[in-house]
Amino acid sequence: MRESTRPELRILAGLYVQNERSFVVRRCVQRFLAGEISSREAIARIRKHADVRDEDPDRPPDS
Repeated sequence: MRESTRPELRILAGLYVQNERSFVVRRCVQRFLAGEISSREAIARIRKHADVRDEDPDRPPDS
């Protein structure tokens, strides 16, 4: 878990809990835990997918 901030870890954990059945989310979290990608990169990859729920109140809605 290199170069991760607490807010990034909280966001990643929230995305996982909201979308634990999503292959994309599970794979990104696995790659993060293996040290292959950063938490920031995992979050960005997860958010690219339209089928992923992101109910983070601190994130502005997509326009």
